[in-house]
Amino acid sequence: MEAGNQVTILTPAYRKIRDNRTLEQKHNPKKFPEEKFGSNAVDDLSHRLLKIGLIAAPLLIAAGLWLLGLSHNEPESFADESLQIHSSQTHAQSAHKATWAGLQPRQIAENFLQATTHEERLKWVRESADIAGIVGDYYRSGRGASETMLRLRSMDDIDTEEGLLARFMVEMKDGSERLLFVPYFEGGGRGVDFKSYSIHCSHPWNAILDGSATKADEARVNLEPASYYNFEFADETKWFCFAATSPKLEGSLHFYAHRDDPALQALINYPFASPLRFTVSIESTGQSHQHHQWRLSKVLFPGWVEPTIATRDE
Repeated sequence: MEAGNQVTILTPAYRKIRDNRTLEQKHNPKKFPEEKFGSNAVDDLSHRLLKIGLIAAPLLIAAGLWLLGLSHNEPESFADESLQIHSSQTHAQSAHKATWAGLQPRQIAENFLQATTHEERLKWVRESADIAGIVGDYYRSGRGASETMLRLRSMDDIDTEEGLLARFMVEMKDGSERLLFVPYFEGGGRGVDFKSYSIHCSHPWNAILDGSATKADEARVNLEPASYYNFEFADETKWFCFAATSPKLEGSLHFYAHRDDPALQALINYPFASPLRFTVSIESTGQSHQHHQWRLSKVLFPGWVEPTIATRDE
């Protein structure tokens, strides 16, 4: 073999295919106007495949990323708390991971959801002695009297300075979804956090909306900045407006934080990227409830899960 010469080695099978197609090309040249066989055909095929790959690869990557994004999306109202005010929550991967001992959080959640009596539910509820009445009312005359669970879905845990928050999504038969937390806080008990699960408010929302309740000491809502300044809260230099929503409400309400209140500065100045969950205190001013407006008097804690007694006032 002379140097520089290229030799194409054809297998008997490939040679037969080549000979047959060459013969067909002679009888019908229009069918293969640009067809080539042998080593050049292999090169042409490689170039074509390379071109197809260069076009298809970005499309496949984009489609994969889009599907991955869909699989990680959560309902907007369940966006993670990220506001750092007083020992707020941070994701498990950014803090020291708490450890569980004994019955695992998913089993606690399942036992609670499968309970059929008041006494049985209280076995799996955090600080049950303090909220026995709230649990009873919820299942006697509240949403718990008619709703039916379809499935329980595990979500990422959240690690906080107080302890671990195991997190689940409860899917109901009516298509609604509910967050369920099982906290493990030192000194704070262990079990389902029922107030966050039931989106507890210290007064019924219908009483707050019609003005028969002039304030709510404990309301769980989603907050995001808004720009509605009118009526009692028309002075934009004095008030900062937030839109408040809740799965228990139709539409949004407007809460107003006084710009000079030092306790609310972190909330006012936070760069919101999406609605965040908070537990707050609100009160009406004059007849402000008629316009769906309330003063935001206090942020009790970020999120809907109350911290331990030892840290809740820090």
